[in-house]
Amino acid sequence: MSSRSRAKRGEVGLVLLRSGYWGIRWGRRAARERGVPPIESTGARSEREAKRVLRRRLTEVDRATTGGASPIVVGERTDVAVAEFLRAYQAGELAGRRPSDATVDLAIRLLLGQDRGLLHFAELRGRRETASIDAVVVMRWLETRAVVNAPDTIRLALYAAKRFAGFAFERVWMSREVERSIHAIRPPPASRGRARDDGVPSDAEIAALLRALRPRREGAAAYDGIAELQLRLGLRRGEVIAIQESWLDEERACVHVPCGPRFRPKDRQARTIDGVDPATFVLARDVIAKKERTPVSVVGYRQAFRRACARLAAAGTPWRYRAKTQALRAGHAMASRLAGVPLSVVALRLGHESERTTERHYLGRTGSSVPNPFRDTPLRTATRPAATQDDGELRDTTKAR
Repeated sequence: MSSRSRAKRGEVGLVLLRSGYWGIRWGRRAARERGVPPIESTGARSEREAKRVLRRRLTEVDRATTGGASPIVVGERTDVAVAEFLRAYQAGELAGRRPSDATVDLAIRLLLGQDRGLLHFAELRGRRETASIDAVVVMRWLETRAVVNAPDTIRLALYAAKRFAGFAFERVWMSREVERSIHAIRPPPASRGRARDDGVPSDAEIAALLRALRPRREGAAAYDGIAELQLRLGLRRGEVIAIQESWLDEERACVHVPCGPRFRPKDRQARTIDGVDPATFVLARDVIAKKERTPVSVVGYRQAFRRACARLAAAGTPWRYRAKTQALRAGHAMASRLAGVPLSVVALRLGHESERTTERHYLGRTGSSVPNPFRDTPLRTATRPAATQDDGELRDTTKAR
């Protein structure tokens, strides 16, 4: 039967328009009954995307013709729906970037696992069709997993459930209200990225890390001073690599992080770090001078930090914090909070728009207060100039206030 004959009978399908976009061809009877044009563009150039638009459009039209009521949901067996979702997810047919094989394997274990899998959990409770899956079932499923799984695993399980709900809604296997209620479920806070309980590295740990960061051969880039400067100022990795003399304002005890054509921070916002002590200015100028002699890079800094952590582990004194330079930024945030700096000020110094970001990802939990490790701590990496004669006494010009 030709497409024209099917259109006369009231069927709905897709047609490739001259403009290169796919369009929805409504049958004459369907167009007349539902009050839609015979052909309307989906705004999609691929047939796969056009099919998704067609399903959503059918749902919208059905809702309008029924006076705003939910469209009739066509039930599908839950096992068949989950299998079809995983097949489409692995093939990259869903919206978004195509997942890796590891991500697909994880989704398979979360949804099809015999132990606390969503499909197994739903079938035990008689929810054998997608029309019977709702937010309550998903919540109870997450509660059973939370007994043995970490919060990050629960977040991934909820993400898989939300993707499956969107897939079922597009195929009219689940109502819009249920799909929205599942998407409204909030995940538990993630443990990934949080500072450790002992979030402030001790002086001995910092000294050991800086020794491991020192170059092993003549002429190599020195990242030990950069690491200490990042710990003292809480700068991002790219910011501490790009620091220049123009950033320093010793008269006002500030370091200005600019945002312009030459340098743009991650948040695309300029900010000012106040309350900088003189010793940190000495260290910053020493780092700038070393950068002029030996170029440094963000990639080199990251690799040097990883090598330093490996050296500490081989020596039997492992670095107990995150094995990346962000640990020094988190250490600065924790030390500032324990020194009495308000959370709002710490967030501004780190360049965060929300205090919740600072609290969740940079502040750990600790049971005791410790003094500020930066204020009166002598420098470990800055080059010490020759001593000067002043009032009959020798003074080290690199000492802190």
